[in-house]
Amino acid sequence: MEGKSKSMWGIGIGGVVTGVLIALKLAGIIQCSWTFAFTPLLIDMGIRLLILLILLLWVKWQERSW
Repeated sequence: MEGKSKSMWGIGIGGVVTGVLIALKLAGIIQCSWTFAFTPLLIDMGIRLLILLILLLWVKWQERSW
């Protein structure tokens, strides 16, 4: 296994769905807004930001000295 590196980061389901929606919109197959086409990506980013916020608040809570 030397010389091979394994990445744990991938495109994910949100990226795939966003890519499909954008491709369908550009091809003229679906008639939706661009906001709708990017919604899976926005939801994914929102979830990640929410998790980050929760973790930051938890760390801040743990640093409190009584």
